[in-house]
Amino acid sequence: MLLFAVTGVVAQNTRGLQLTANVSESGCAGTLHTVAVEATGGKAPYTYSWNDGRTGSFRNDLKGGTYTCTVSDSEGKVVKKSVNLLALPQELTATLRQEKAGDNARVQIDARGGTAPYQYYWIGKGINMEPSQQSSRLLAPEHYQVIVQDSKGCTTSVDIKITK
Repeated sequence: MLLFAVTGVVAQNTRGLQLTANVSESGCAGTLHTVAVEATGGKAPYTYSWNDGRTGSFRNDLKGGTYTCTVSDSEGKVVKKSVNLLALPQELTATLRQEKAGDNARVQIDARGGTAPYQYYWIGKGINMEPSQQSSRLLAPEHYQVIVQDSKGCTTSVDIKITK
């Protein structure tokens, strides 16, 4: 009869402490950035601290700027990682300027904020909802909507009621 004795085997992690960051930057005003960092190598547990005093490996609701995460492992090894987040654009807004009422009303949409260039989606009776660079249009008396989209995909809309 053969007996095998197994003694305790401990796997040693020979890799150095490393830190990776996953960044989700928002291109729209009102939606802030998110950063998740992950430590590997070294010896767990890890301690995460940020240059703004926060702790933990996940951060959300971040504005533009530079954020640095410092991670230390249980053996005192330290690694840092900085991420530079873009400044958020001004809120995308669209305002209606109706120059003339009646059967051939001239309507102008003024878009501001967001990230130019803008696309205009005109919605209403007899209008094909294709993206357009046109910010003005002749319209008959009716209800319409214009959706403005910036180059980052952020949107806003304006409702239009043309009367005779």
